Amino acid sequence: MSYKERAKHQREIEILKVASDLMYERGFTNFNMDELAEAVGVSKPTLYQHFASKDELLVRVILQGHEEIEALFDAPLTGTALERIETVMRMLLQRRHVAKGGMMNFGLVFPILKASALFNEQQTRLRNRLYALVEMAKQNGEMVSSLPTPLVVSAMFVLQGAMAEHHMPERVNWTEEETAQMAEHVIQLYLRGITPRS
Repeated sequence: MSYKERAKHQREIEILKVASDLMYERGFTNFNMDELAEAVGVSKPTLYQHFASKDELLVRVILQGHEEIEALFDAPLTGTALERIETVMRMLLQRRHVAKGGMMNFGLVFPILKASALFNEQQTRLRNRLYALVEMAKQNGEMVSSLPTPLVVSAMFVLQGAMAEHHMPERVNWTEEETAQMAEHVIQLYLRGITPRS
């Protein structure tokens, strides 16, 4: 990359980091491009040279978080398949609920994400890799082999929503520690449902 391209890339990384912080702190509906431009120290037209819209920024913030999960699959294999599934679930819960006090309203942002070809491509890759991991866990006897693989993976994502504020209104007053503890309970609930009973 040329110096100019490197500088542009670095600025986009900075914009994404600040945008992520603001979205998680304030929620997507309360996030605006004016405040982002001010926080990053650029003009609004400069901001729009990097990202065409608030929706595009949202998609890139979410994709960036999922890239961490994809990197887990690319890392050398350590632990059992079930341990890797647990790690993925913990990362998802961390991103959605524990980090920075809570995820933005997922019901509101999901239609924006589903309209993105990049998001859908990444979701398909992630799903296929999780399917392979589930199949490995079944072959190793770590998981109930009769459970349909798509159901096992879908349940992982559905349980992420169990801690949403519209399901648990009292969640609004939870401390970060209480949120992390509840996330661990969700993981245990999931693991008990998919592992063989001894």
